Amino acid sequence: MIKPTYKNQFLCSKHRALVLHNPAQSRQLCLKLRAMGRGYITERRWDDAVSAYGAALETADILLSHDDYNKQATERYLRCAIELSYTLRKSRHNPDMNAIIHLVQQRLTPYYAPAPLQTMLVPLIDIAFSPLAEVDDWIEMLFILDNTAPHTHHYSNTAGHCLNDGVTAIVAH
Repeated sequence: MIKPTYKNQFLCSKHRALVLHNPAQSRQLCLKLRAMGRGYITERRWDDAVSAYGAALETADILLSHDDYNKQATERYLRCAIELSYTLRKSRHNPDMNAIIHLVQQRLTPYYAPAPLQTMLVPLIDIAFSPLAEVDDWIEMLFILDNTAPHTHHYSNTAGHCLNDGVTAIVAH
């Protein structure tokens, strides 16, 4: 079972340092990691998706502390947590979804009053405990909506310089 702590870190020390010291590139790295995770989901490579989303969540977690625009940072963090939770459920891991929800709730508490936070957590709770067939449909719809929305993301080669070899270049070995 994967415990939702950063004891099992996903980012290598090089990328952790990048995230800590270069928030602009880190936001781009987080986007690239999520895109990689989605690619792995499409290919049904669940363990690779867990690694990509785990690194994305760890990046989002660090950015949550350093990002000036908290609304965007909290949404990034929650979205990474939702997509990681989905891949964990689909993978060979046996995740403790209650612990993941508790971790996310604790991490986001400083940014929200209790009632709005509970509302924000509804999608994560649904992903964690609804029948997987329904969750599959929701994730598919979510990805379709994301692909049809206008995007202004620009990826920097500098931020993703190790991405050519996939997640293994990013995650801890």
